[in-house]
Amino acid sequence: MKRFIRLALGIIFAAAVAALVHPLLSLSIVFLAAAVWFLARNLLFGLLVLVFFFPYLGLVIDFSAFEIFKDVPYLKSINAPFVDLYGLLLFAAWGINIAGNWKLEIRNWRLARPLPHWRSYLLFWLSGLLSLLKVPAIQFNASFKYFARPFTFFYLVFFIVPVSIIARHKDKIDRVLLVFFATGLIAALDGLLGLVLGAHGDFPRARPFGAFGLNPLGANHNLLAETLVATAPVGLLLMQNAKLKIKTGELQSKNFTFYILHFTFLQWAVALLTFSRSAWIAVLIQAMCYLAVMHRGRVRAFLKEATPALILFAAMTLTLAATTFTEAVRGSTLSRLDQARIATFYFSRSPILGQGIGTFIPTLWQTKAFLLEYGEPLDAHGIIFKLMFEQGLLGLAGFIILIGSILYYIAKPLWSKSAMLNAETRMATGVALLIALGAISYQLFNTTYYTSKLWVPLAIAVAIGQLGKSSKSGESSKAGT
Repeated sequence: MKRFIRLALGIIFAAAVAALVHPLLSLSIVFLAAAVWFLARNLLFGLLVLVFFFPYLGLVIDFSAFEIFKDVPYLKSINAPFVDLYGLLLFAAWGINIAGNWKLEIRNWRLARPLPHWRSYLLFWLSGLLSLLKVPAIQFNASFKYFARPFTFFYLVFFIVPVSIIARHKDKIDRVLLVFFATGLIAALDGLLGLVLGAHGDFPRARPFGAFGLNPLGANHNLLAETLVATAPVGLLLMQNAKLKIKTGELQSKNFTFYILHFTFLQWAVALLTFSRSAWIAVLIQAMCYLAVMHRGRVRAFLKEATPALILFAAMTLTLAATTFTEAVRGSTLSRLDQARIATFYFSRSPILGQGIGTFIPTLWQTKAFLLEYGEPLDAHGIIFKLMFEQGLLGLAGFIILIGSILYYIAKPLWSKSAMLNAETRMATGVALLIALGAISYQLFNTTYYTSKLWVPLAIAVAIGQLGKSSKSGESSKAGT
C-alpha cells in the first residue's frame, strides 16, 4: 500500500511539473535526478569519472550557444567547465548517500572522514567571509558569488568528496590511481602532439593540441604542465603495487611495470618540455623530496645511477635559460612583477582583511597603465599575491594553515619509527608528498588554485596518506593493492 501511495504521489508531482515547467527544463530535471540517483548508488564510478576529467577545464558547457535553450529558464544561463557541473552532481549524490546511511556515517566518522581538514579550512573560509566587509557595495554581489563559487565550491566538491569516497573503497584505490595516471598520460601525449604539430611562437614547446575546435586542456602550456606534475608521481606507487601483486601471483604480466615506468618519466619529460618555469620549479622540488624520502643516506649512489638523465636535464636547463630572453617570456615576467607590485600596494592599504574576495580582476580592469601594457588581465599569477590583495594577512595565514595541515598529515609517517621500517608505507607517503608538493608549488606561480586542477590531486594525496596510516606496524601498506 505504501509503495502504491508513493507511486501515485510521484506521478502527480511529475504531472504538475510537466504542466507548469518548460518541457526542456522538466526533461532536464528528470535527467539530472536520474543521474544523481545513479551516482548515489555508484559513488566509486562517479569518482572515477571526476578524476578522469579533473584537468579538462577547457571542456566548457555553454547552453546559451544553442538556439533550442535560449528560451529555457535557468538552463540558458549555464556556462561552466564540465568538471564543475559534473562535480556538483557527484556532490549531491554523495550527500544523498551520506544522508541515507547516517547511522553508519556517525559510527564510522573517523574512518570515512566525510569532512577532511575541516577545521583548518574553516579558518580560511572565515577569512574570505570577513573580507567581504571590505568590498564596495557596487561589487558586493559579484564578490559574494565568487565567495560561493569557486571559493567555497572547491573544498566541498573537489576535496571532501574524493577523500570520503576513497575512504569507503580502500580496496579499490588502485582504480582511482590508474585513472588519475591515465588522464595524465593522455595529457602528455596531447602535449607531444602540440610540440610536433602545433604552431609555435618564439620557440617550440610542448603545449595542448586542439582539434575540431576543441581543446579540453586549454590553450596554455601551463595548463598542461600543472596536470603532469601532479599525475606523474602516481606511476611510482603503481609500479610498487604491481611488483607486490606479481610476487603474490595476483598479476602475471611483468611488462606492466615496464610500461608504467616509461609512462611516468614521459609525463615528467613533457612537463619539462613545456619550458614552463613553474613546472621546472615544481619538478625540482619533487626531485629533492624523492631523494630525501626514498634515497636518504644514498643520494650520491643514486645520482651516479641517474647520470644520463642528469646530463639530459642539464641540456634542457640551458634551453630553458635561453628561452628567458624571448619576447613572450619577458612579457610574462614583467606582467607577473607588475601584478605583484599592484598586490603589494593594495595590501599595504588594508593588510588585515585585504580588499575583499573576488576584487583583484576588477581592480586590474581599472588600472589603465596595466591594460595598455599587457591587455586583458588574468587572475593573479600566484596564490600568495592573490591572498595578500583580497584577504590580507588573515587569508594568507588561513591558507598556510590549511596547506600546512594537509602536508603535515601526509608526511607524519616519515618520523614514525614503525612506519619508516615499512618500505611500502614509505613509498606511499613519498608519492602522496610528491603529488601534493607538485600541485601546491605550481600554484605559487599560476592561476588555477580554486579549481579541480589543484584540489583533486590534493584529495588523492590525502587519501593515499590516509590509507598508509591505516596499515599496522610491520605489515605491508599497499595503498590499495
